[in-house]
This record gives sequence, C-alpha cells and structure tokens, in this order.
Amino acid sequence: MVEGLKDSSAYYPLTRDEVAMLLVKRGVSLGAYNTEEELIGYASAYFPGSETDNLGLDLALTGTELLQVAHIETGLVHPFVRGRGWQYRLYQELIEGIVQKKKYRYILSTVACNNYPALRNSLRLKLSISGLREKYGNKLRYLLLRDLQEPLRICPTSIIRCRHTDIELQQRLIGQGYYGFDVEYNSDALVVCYGLKDV
Repeated sequence: MVEGLKDSSAYYPLTRDEVAMLLVKRGVSLGAYNTEEELIGYASAYFPGSETDNLGLDLALTGTELLQVAHIETGLVHPFVRGRGWQYRLYQELIEGIVQKKKYRYILSTVACNNYPALRNSLRLKLSISGLREKYGNKLRYLLLRDLQEPLRICPTSIIRCRHTDIELQQRLIGQGYYGFDVEYNSDALVVCYGLKDV
C-alpha cells in the first residue's frame, strides 16, 4: 500500500515488534475490505501508557495525563481506492472506539508536513497542530492533539496563515500558544491556518 505515495518519506514503517504491539498487546487495528475480501485499507491506534514513545512527552504531558493518551498510528489505503475517503473513515471509527472506552482523554498523532491528505483528515477529526519537531530518525513531523474533555475553539480574530515550508514561523507561533486547525492546498504549497485558543 506504500506504492503510489507521492513522497515515501511521509510514511514511517513500523517494525515487526511495533506491529505485534498494536495487534496483540497495547493497540487496536481496523481493516477495510472490498467485495472480494481483499484488504484495501487499515488504520491502528496505540495506547502507550508510561512507555518512552508516548507522544504526550513531546507536548509536556505528565503523570496520569500520559496514561490517558491514545495514539492514532499508521493509516494506509490501497492506491486503487485513494481519494475516496477511506483513511478518514478508518480514523473516524478508531476515534469513536477510543471515545467509547471513556478511558482516554488525549488523542495524539504525527503527520509529515507535506502529507496533505493525512493532515487534512486529522484536522477534520478535530486534532490540532500542537508541535512541530523532528521524529523518527530526524524526519520533521507535526504533532497533533485532540483533548476530548476540552475541545479547542479558535479565536477568529487571531488567525494567521503560513506556508507549510515556513518551519521557523510555525514553530514560533506554536511556542506563542497558537494551534494549527486547518489546511488549504495551493498549487505549490500547503497553507496552514493557526489561531489562539478562544477563552
């Protein structure tokens, strides 16, 4: 399913141990099949608990907050059915399952800065860009967060738009308390919309 990606660096492959963790110990996976019972897409969630790979550590979550973290992990769709909303639907099902557990407060994920489909889907599912740093062997990634107890509302007068390639500006905005909440696709770049929390 990695075939056909415009930029393979947008995908970070899981190791066998990580796949086993998702399937057996600390995660859940969903698959979508066509009428011939062929796998056309899948997505996974991971519950890191106190492990050192908990993305909450990157966002300064501590103590019991870390135990309330759920990661949205790999989501891939077969090239023949891309562009039909399958990734969004799989992620939506995963998040609904997490909400129903009533055990987790924070839903976190990482997305490559140039991966428009995954970024757009994540933002549509009410995750917001809350960090921007190198992960997974020095690959630049957005860190996205959704707080199920305190949904983010953006102050409409605070909105700033910037290109996804302007890393320094985005990191400065995030450091000043801005959240990325929307993305637009232009011919030569993605435009990410940031805003302050409405209090």
